Amino acid sequence: MDAREGRESFLRTVTQVTAERAAARPVINSLRTSGADVWDSEIPPSWRNAGFVQELTAAASAVLESDPRDSLALAQLALAIATSIPARRYTPTVQAQLEGTAWKEIGTAHRYLSEYDAALRAYDAAHRSFAAAHALAHDNAIVDFARAIVLTDLGRHDEALELLRSVEPVFRGFEDQQRLVKVAMLTGIAQYGRGQFKDAKTTFEKALEDVSLDDLHTRAMLYENLGVACMELSENNDAVLMLHNASRSCVTPDR
Repeated sequence: MDAREGRESFLRTVTQVTAERAAARPVINSLRTSGADVWDSEIPPSWRNAGFVQELTAAASAVLESDPRDSLALAQLALAIATSIPARRYTPTVQAQLEGTAWKEIGTAHRYLSEYDAALRAYDAAHRSFAAAHALAHDNAIVDFARAIVLTDLGRHDEALELLRSVEPVFRGFEDQQRLVKVAMLTGIAQYGRGQFKDAKTTFEKALEDVSLDDLHTRAMLYENLGVACMELSENNDAVLMLHNASRSCVTPDR
């Protein structure tokens, strides 16, 4: 396949999946409002497409913080549908991304539910899915970053830092500035967990220089973590200032 054919094939896939997502949206909304148990019957053929899976994983991500149990159910349904799609309907890369993304959402829902072993197993499965395509470095890095969060929560800071060192150049190569800031923040949290309070303070300060001005949530978290690090270093005046800044960052200015 030459470059022109490859581009035309890509555009056809994008058009197809866009139409599938538009068709899936009202069906998924109806399922969620009706409370129907989709596991009681066979998955309809009309659901077995990339657009339906992408809408489910998007819905799972959207409700993650408010209802992680619902997010888990949506992600598990997405995986069930992804693995039931007829062979060769999509390219191996598209199929791998569908399954890998569903596994990633399953893992993250388990993480929010503090089911850490299940989260790590799901992230392993996401890696195996993405590996089938050999071209999803960014997706793999996102999964490794999620794994690093779990390892930090479990107090396995050395392992978390090793993962964070490996994903940082990937996100930099993709110019993913938002995730680079989050990598820096999690690095500081892991350093703090190891008792490296001065290193953590320096890391948080650098991340504050790079965070977007409109990312108020991340900015507030960085100020809060910086304030806690300052307290450990007995820099009490700075600690009060940083915690005050954290509180102010949570307030959205009037428009």
